[in-house]
Amino acid sequence: MEEFFGAEDHRRYLAWLAEHPEGYVLQLNRPTDQKLHRATCRYVGGKGAEPLHGAVWTAHPKRCSTDRGILSALATGECRACKP
Repeated sequence: MEEFFGAEDHRRYLAWLAEHPEGYVLQLNRPTDQKLHRATCRYVGGKGAEPLHGAVWTAHPKRCSTDRGILSALATGECRACKP
């Protein structure tokens, strides 16, 4: 599992998405709102989407893995758009 947070991690996060299109992303909005997404989901930077919260995708902490189970155990919900 890799973690990304803050403007300095933005490019590294985008590189991870490009290298792991089959992966998963856990976005940590709040302790009670930690949604699981596919790496290709537009809500976490997939498919060339633009950031929703400022200039970088890593404004909210992200945990990424190719192992769905690791992130699923930490998630409080799943994205309805990408259905991971």
